[in-house]
Amino acid sequence: MKAKVVKWAAVKIVLLMLGAAAISCVSESPAVSKSQYGNLEVVVTTPEAKEPIFPAIFVDGKRLGNVSYRKPVLYLRRGTHQIRVESAGYEPWEDEVYILGDPNQQYLHIHLKKAEPPKAT
Repeated sequence: MKAKVVKWAAVKIVLLMLGAAAISCVSESPAVSKSQYGNLEVVVTTPEAKEPIFPAIFVDGKRLGNVSYRKPVLYLRRGTHQIRVESAGYEPWEDEVYILGDPNQQYLHIHLKKAEPPKAT
């Protein structure tokens, strides 16, 4: 009889733990799939390539910071985005990029051209 009571108590504990785990998985916020976002790794080079440059990067008109070796990856929502890269002494680069979403890792290699000096008139 005592073994039956202990076994029944163990079953109750397991059921309570499963119920608590199920409740903790429920979120009040809307579900967001990881596939709605994707990684875009940006690498910027120049004709000289002697010294590293850390150009400013803009996504959809908003400056996100500077591209560097330590932070080359942007985490963007799936869809089309306008990417712009600017650095002093170089022509700005701009184009549209379509982000595929997770699990895709996309790469964008940008080669900046040296800006021509203003022509004297």
